[in-house]
Amino acid sequence: MTTLAAQKFIPICSTVYAFALHYILRRLKVRVLICLGALAIFCLSPLSIHYLRQVLLVNIGLTWMPLSIAALASSRSWPWRAAIGGMPLGIAVVFKETLALFLPSAILYIAINTKAALRKFSIAVFLGTSGIVVAFYPFFAILRGEFPAGPHHTSLIGAIEWQLFQRYSGGSIFTSGTMASKFFSTWWGLDPYFLIATLASSVICLGRRSTSFIGVMNLLGAAMLVRPGGYVPAMFVIAYLGTGALAIGLGARIVIDALTAPLTSLVSLMRRWNQRNLVIDLTGAEPEISTSKRPKRVLSMDDIAKRSQRTRQVAGALLATADLVAGSYLVYPSYALADAHLMSTAPASNNWRFVLQAERWINAHVPRRSVLITDDYLWLDLVDEGFAPTHVVWVWKYGPDPEVNHRYPNPVKDIGYIVSTADLRSTLQLPSQTYNRADIKSIKDSTVKPVFIAFEHSKPIARFGSGYFRVTIRKVVPGPAICAAQCLSYAVR
Repeated sequence: MTTLAAQKFIPICSTVYAFALHYILRRLKVRVLICLGALAIFCLSPLSIHYLRQVLLVNIGLTWMPLSIAALASSRSWPWRAAIGGMPLGIAVVFKETLALFLPSAILYIAINTKAALRKFSIAVFLGTSGIVVAFYPFFAILRGEFPAGPHHTSLIGAIEWQLFQRYSGGSIFTSGTMASKFFSTWWGLDPYFLIATLASSVICLGRRSTSFIGVMNLLGAAMLVRPGGYVPAMFVIAYLGTGALAIGLGARIVIDALTAPLTSLVSLMRRWNQRNLVIDLTGAEPEISTSKRPKRVLSMDDIAKRSQRTRQVAGALLATADLVAGSYLVYPSYALADAHLMSTAPASNNWRFVLQAERWINAHVPRRSVLITDDYLWLDLVDEGFAPTHVVWVWKYGPDPEVNHRYPNPVKDIGYIVSTADLRSTLQLPSQTYNRADIKSIKDSTVKPVFIAFEHSKPIARFGSGYFRVTIRKVVPGPAICAAQCLSYAVR
């Protein structure tokens, strides 16, 4: 799939995502007005505008996660719900393994909503169907000979070991200067309202048994975020945009229900006020015919209950409307400015103009036999332009991938060029900013250490643009290091 085709496919995924969220909220008996408000927050949040249009595996995988919840919330019998709901979650985990964090919440939802006689069977069916789908991944690795670790190829076991034990620590979000703190600051700068509303709504959802699974889902993600010494990816927040919208919708429903419950007393007040014209039949028997000149209307308890329910619905709609208006007044100006900035063509056009200029220069001046280090976006474009996939190396592959390390054992002699983009420079800041940049050997546990070594021996030969979005073509020169401290400082500046 080319970059252009993927960019056209991602909006389809986001649309399916939004429709699935609406279906889930309606199945959980959330009013239409609250549904629309929650979906508006989800669609207009600067976090969604920024992240959900990017070509990422997590965006494709997340499309399947709400489909799993929607299947569990459908009207079928529970064994069928569990069987159908397990398949989308398994597909989501195959796309992005971190989405397995939603598994405990799905099991909790099944346990809450099934009868005791069907509970264990439904959970077993759900785990079985999702496990069968996930099993295709190791089965495919076995067929390719990439299941056990080996010196000259990638392996599923090695990838799991790297994910769980060998990845660098992002630090704490509460410690200034760490990668986790930077990522959280970016999310907070884009939309603090969504983060606060999601956290508060998740706590509220925990107070009701039927919605506790959403609270567990989001609070488990919050616990993973604040845990000390853990790895926090820059796209971590994407997984909780949809569940945050679910929590906001369900939390609003709980709050409005709590506020409108006392309004049932209004019916009794109205009844006493109209007691001259109302005769209340508490027994539910057939109404008696009055002998007075003016016939009195008779209300049964069913009529009173209907009036009470209607009153609560009207009051709930009024409260929901007031909340939407107040929220729009407070939040919409911030959303409008942030969304307009994110959707404006000037920053994006400048960014991609520099990238396109660099691509044209590479096509004209870089031999096809040369080996290039690039980010993931340029990798797709350069391969599409005719460069061999083995000669264009994604920065994250050089180090963790044994096959790439075996193919290019000496980064200074084997690597020809480094395309320094904003994403690649961000990668070169790892694992921390406290190491001695002049001494590559002092970098401990560096995931992309060979790239640092190649960067130490490189010099800029072409530059396009300026500032954060600049693109620099650097040529690797064998021999003594060329201004190591200056080069690395330039990389992370």
